[in-house]
Amino acid sequence: MEAKFNGRVYGNPTAWWNGSISLSFLEFHFSELPDRETKPVLLLWDDFSAHWTEEAVAYATSINVVLARIPPTLTWICQPADVAWNRPLKSRLRDNWIDLLR
Repeated sequence: MEAKFNGRVYGNPTAWWNGSISLSFLEFHFSELPDRETKPVLLLWDDFSAHWTEEAVAYATSINVVLARIPPTLTWICQPADVAWNRPLKSRLRDNWIDLLR
């Protein structure tokens, strides 16, 4: 799936996102952007502690990614990923699983 859609699937044995995954996410999605040294990228992240480790914040700064923290009570307003990416992805996965079960 990663090769087909030029994406990355993240996970770990505990099924929890962690600081190491935050670093991998930043590296994969932002470290090779053209003009990254002159054009900063704004990344909205919720208040989850693994997003805000010292290492993740320092690495984001080093690759010109500006992290903005969404206050805990406002996360529901800023979730375009659920509509734009997660819903279509989950729909395709569900269709594939149903096909496999038939």
